[in-house]
Amino acid sequence: MEPFFSIIIPVYNVEKYLEQCVESVLNQDMGDFELILVDDGSADGSGHICDRFAALDSRIKVIHQPNSGHIVARMNGVEAATGEYVLFADSDDYYLPDSFHKIEKAIKKYNCDVLIYCYSYDGNPQGQDFFGGERDTVLLNEYLLTNLHYSRLNSLCLKASSRKIFNDIDISSFSGFRNSEDLLLSLEIVKRAQKISYVPHTLYFYRLDNPASITNNYNEAIVEEFLASRQAIMAELERLNCADEAAKTEFYRAFLFCVANTILQISKLKSFTRKERTAQYKRIADMPFFSEAMDSGAAMKLSRVKRMRVWLLKKGWLNLLYLFDRLRMIAEKF
Repeated sequence: MEPFFSIIIPVYNVEKYLEQCVESVLNQDMGDFELILVDDGSADGSGHICDRFAALDSRIKVIHQPNSGHIVARMNGVEAATGEYVLFADSDDYYLPDSFHKIEKAIKKYNCDVLIYCYSYDGNPQGQDFFGGERDTVLLNEYLLTNLHYSRLNSLCLKASSRKIFNDIDISSFSGFRNSEDLLLSLEIVKRAQKISYVPHTLYFYRLDNPASITNNYNEAIVEEFLASRQAIMAELERLNCADEAAKTEFYRAFLFCVANTILQISKLKSFTRKERTAQYKRIADMPFFSEAMDSGAAMKLSRVKRMRVWLLKKGWLNLLYLFDRLRMIAEKF
């Protein structure tokens, strides 16, 4: 018999966290699942850990592949899956107890193609309620507008999706992305769903203290990838005739929020020379869309610190911008 769930976990150099992640799946009260571990060319002991677990539990499949990236690993896992619904996890995170039972119950209650749920992390044990309470149906335009505001909603790890939705999805246009591939694949999933439902249950835990994770490492293309992914949302909203001024303002705000966070990442990197750091600042400032976003007035919706960063960048005061962040980092130590 086919299992109800296929849980897919891409694995890359996470031997410190992998056992906790896998055990959070194996210890679920609901056991009608298969677990697919996709070793994406790990150079540490992660691949051996995968094989060890598979030797102990027949529900576990292991795929070893050359390093191809997160999204390719996920889709290869989907191709090998036999479950009715697909769940994803990042290998340095974990599921909370009784999560699968709650997901299964909600899927059968609402008969949905996609079920969205919540997450927690250190300092936020209750999680984020995306839609203001349990929902039988979340409309596509509502999902897209909410996604503009809450970027974590794009995560595949917060969705249980019918496996049939993944048939013929083409990831070639974004398979090389490192920071926005979740959003783009999620967008393909929700567009294909006949019904999206939501439960405000906190079922998944994000680990923020892994210095090797993608979100904790600077990627030169992060701003461009962020912009491309949000433009895909706006294109879909325009198709639905829902791209009003409020959506456009939120679009600009989200972009500038990303720019402000990226500036801080650049300022923190000790490996950059002054010339390299300046070049990274200027690369963002010279993007035509940066000036457009600043001219929209959306920067006023940022916090004062983030607003100061993008304003200094707009002015071209790059040495002062670096000094601003370095002084703040020094002050935070005291």
